[in-house]
Amino acid sequence: MPPQPQIMVDLQFEQYMPDPDLETIAKLIAQDPGLAGALLKLVNSPHFGLSNKIGSIQRAVNLLGSRSIINLINAQSIKGEMSDETI
Repeated sequence: MPPQPQIMVDLQFEQYMPDPDLETIAKLIAQDPGLAGALLKLVNSPHFGLSNKIGSIQRAVNLLGSRSIINLINAQSIKGEMSDETI
């Protein structure tokens, strides 16, 4: 599911702030089911090796930090732009 365009604009605006607000980022991500699912899937992956599953977008954002969240947002944006026709 591609991210919603306005949410992506808002997230990208926030990422360029000198000190991105993780609470604002979490609220924006929570509005988009695709981004929220991707974030929870990532934070609960074996890569992070957490003993308990994370179910909260806010907690996931806090654990990953702004740089990782921004990378996820950018990856989801690129993924949303690609389709079977462009591969």
